[in-house]
Amino acid sequence: TVRCIHELRTPQYAASMSLAQEQGLGEALRDVLTRETVEEAADNLLSSVPSFSTGATFLDANSHAHHKPLSAFGDLTDNARDADATGLWIDVEPGHSAEYITISMTDNGKGMCEHRLRTGIAGIGHSDKAHHAEVHYGMGAKSALPRLSSSSLVFSKDGRMRTVALISTTLSRKLGSDELKVPIASWQAASDSLLHDCTAEAPLTHDAREKSLDVLLKHSPFRTQRELLAQFDKILSTTGTRLVLFECTTQHFVVSEIDDIHVGKAVRSSAGEDESADGAGLQATVPHEYSLRAYLSILYYSDCNVAPWMQIHLRGTLVLPHNWMAHLQTWPKDRVPYAYTPACLGRGDCGADDKAFGSSVVFGTVKSLPEVMETLSSKSQRDAGKKREIMAYTGVYYYNHDRLIMPLVVLPKQRESTTGNKMMTTKKRLTVFGTAVVGVCREGFLTPEHNKTGYEAKSFEPSIYARPHRPSFEELHRKVNEHFKDFLRDVISPAYEAAAAVRKRPRASKKSSTASTSDHIDDYDDDNYDDDDYDTRRRSSAPPDRYAPTMGSQQKGTKRKVRSGGAADEPDEADEATFEDGARCCLKSQPSVRGAVHSVGRGWYQLTMSNGLRTDNHRVGDLLALGFDASEQVPAGYVLATDVLDGSLACLAWRVDDDDDDDGRTMLAACLLQRVEEDASALRACYFDNPTDNELLHVAIRPSDASCVAFGADGRELAFGQPDAPNAILMDRRALESAAAALRRRDQPINSSTPHVCRPNFDSSAATATYSAAIGESSNDDNSGAVRQLLERARLSQYTAALLAEGWDSIDHFRNMSTIDVDVLAGSVRMKPGHIMKLKSVLALLAQGDF
Repeated sequence: TVRCIHELRTPQYAASMSLAQEQGLGEALRDVLTRETVEEAADNLLSSVPSFSTGATFLDANSHAHHKPLSAFGDLTDNARDADATGLWIDVEPGHSAEYITISMTDNGKGMCEHRLRTGIAGIGHSDKAHHAEVHYGMGAKSALPRLSSSSLVFSKDGRMRTVALISTTLSRKLGSDELKVPIASWQAASDSLLHDCTAEAPLTHDAREKSLDVLLKHSPFRTQRELLAQFDKILSTTGTRLVLFECTTQHFVVSEIDDIHVGKAVRSSAGEDESADGAGLQATVPHEYSLRAYLSILYYSDCNVAPWMQIHLRGTLVLPHNWMAHLQTWPKDRVPYAYTPACLGRGDCGADDKAFGSSVVFGTVKSLPEVMETLSSKSQRDAGKKREIMAYTGVYYYNHDRLIMPLVVLPKQRESTTGNKMMTTKKRLTVFGTAVVGVCREGFLTPEHNKTGYEAKSFEPSIYARPHRPSFEELHRKVNEHFKDFLRDVISPAYEAAAAVRKRPRASKKSSTASTSDHIDDYDDDNYDDDDYDTRRRSSAPPDRYAPTMGSQQKGTKRKVRSGGAADEPDEADEATFEDGARCCLKSQPSVRGAVHSVGRGWYQLTMSNGLRTDNHRVGDLLALGFDASEQVPAGYVLATDVLDGSLACLAWRVDDDDDDDGRTMLAACLLQRVEEDASALRACYFDNPTDNELLHVAIRPSDASCVAFGADGRELAFGQPDAPNAILMDRRALESAAAALRRRDQPINSSTPHVCRPNFDSSAATATYSAAIGESSNDDNSGAVRQLLERARLSQYTAALLAEGWDSIDHFRNMSTIDVDVLAGSVRMKPGHIMKLKSVLALLAQGDF
């Protein structure tokens, strides 16, 4: 640009420099004049250069980048995740005609201003994302939205303005334009009038916004501006984005399930094809090929140690992450995952951004190995569907930075079973070719394609000399295939022989064929057993599972989850109550002697008091359980965070006892924390793998640094952030920091002009609220009168008595209330969801002084 300025010899530049020389101005001012002249001349130069033009059919053609509609849903979900959203809500509403339905996707991310929405929706290749993946192409929404709906509305608010845009494959043709048109209109955060100013964050003119609004009202289901602005109220947080896909055809979307959406052709040909034209038929044997709920559950990798921080709600029901550690069976408990790191990583050969991410892979079966053997060896037509379902789970799931890229990619060794003329037996299928064996590979060094359904075939650098050896997917796939062969040799084959040995039975004569299986189930005859003949015989009862070690799963009859110091440690006292290690107890004879109980074996316990001293040994009958006591156990400076942690994810340590292993092992089980109506200080840990293990927890956070302590219902202290501890609890650091910030906002003064104002302190024993400081010189009657007037104007007067009884009798509390405070308030008075959204809208107007 500087070279162009000197070559052009612009008059502005010459006049500025001569004036600076005549008046003897300093170097700094001459630099400023030069810089301003350069910028002005650069703008004039670029304004005369033609810009990129987009045809009206671009969106329709670009929608074919997603071969399946579910991958388009995944791309839109990634956008919410990249916006730092902690929640995504997907709902279905009736369409404007019988052949359409409306699908909405609402998140609570950071939202977009008019400039970001214009460049992101009405531009190509613009992206400011810098995490969760190595490369962003800026093409996700332009290909995903047209794939699902021919017309979609994008509502977004960033706390300062509200912006809506229409992206449609048919709008330009309706308007008679050869170029792609995207109408965009913006309003202030708490005003119903269009923005007038033209700024960097809102670059459109007022005339452009008015004409865009006319197009929006004419070519969308919302015919008035009031109906259009009402969609912003459905974004419950102060910032977020809402997608309204209002032209989804019923031919591709079936919503017959209560809490699910089936994606694919609803009508199949009479010839009985297995899949529809776009590869997502409703009769597919793998659920994640047609079920949106199943696809979203595996979209982000999850196990007992890793859980995605964004919660997805589909049609009002939480989508539980697919815990691979609990679902992959036949993986030995003491075996570490196979690891592979390309040689070029970590040395800088792959570029300056090389972070030396490696890869890991585990294998297993979706069912226990004896059950798989039983199903594959069955010749009955009744088991044909079950056999197809088990054999469909053959391949490897590839995750890039814990985001699903390619599901069920068949390995070369598994593909050999379908080539050539081979005499297949169940033993060959499992031990030689690995049919019905699934793998999960997590890698972080490959480059996904723009639609995130595959990997780039070559490096994206313009020169082949930039990176001498960039790892490719083919190399990783070959390495996974080598690990797979080792897994078949070291794990599947021995487990198959052990399970087959349990199935051996003597050939019963016709006379004794009606005898009970239990009479001779342990009577084996190795001489009369034939491995190949095993494939043609079936047992009348299901085989036992004790020869199928699993990876963190709880199987009936083989594993049970017990706490450290539980009933499994006291076999001689099985009929008597026991205590877990760390539980708070006291002596029945001396209630003042209290502390944490510890088992010393054989049904004897000791109490560790607060001063560190231990008592003598006592029996269970000598002790009395006390439970959690916040006044004694919560440290100074910590606050119980029941309300702010409601809905968070956590992992707690359990000990899994095997029938053939007396020592057992420690497993981290993922759970969802939910508030308990009966106990305001407790959270219920709802486990994903086994709801019968649900328990109560008490979690306290120090607002200053987000430090956390946790206790069980019996008073035992959990080891926070220590995964190897017997009673460990792990939580996402971002969730703790967000909860600590909510606690700090709750404890801050309401009004900056009156620094002594504090929030009401609730006395749980008296169920009343008292103020810790007065608000200026006004009386409570004046404040409550303003609150009554506010609720009456908002048509929420039915909650007036309940709010005043709870202590919300000051208008300043409502004027400076955060979103989390509104949720706490709504929960205390049992406010309906529609009224919660209305109250949030009213409070937003109140904060701006417009109500």
